Amino acid sequence: MNRRDSELVPKDGCVWAGTLRFYSDEDGGYIADIPDLRACSAFGKTADEALRQVQQAKAAWLEAARDAGKPVPPPRYRPAIYGAAG
Repeated sequence: MNRRDSELVPKDGCVWAGTLRFYSDEDGGYIADIPDLRACSAFGKTADEALRQVQQAKAAWLEAARDAGKPVPPPRYRPAIYGAAG
């Protein structure tokens, strides 16, 4: 994670998490998205590939938003590990 990315990570441990949405019979693969980032989704022939691809899509989405001066919505997902630590 570079300095610009770390500036976008909230201090409360929330993250923009990829979610595996469904298997598409028509496309023959899996669709993953990041609900907090509008239209940020990816496709993969396997579930793992879709989740890897959505991480690349997230990086591109965040970079494009920063470059355009657009607001980045705060992430709403907080991994369970943060709840266990408190």
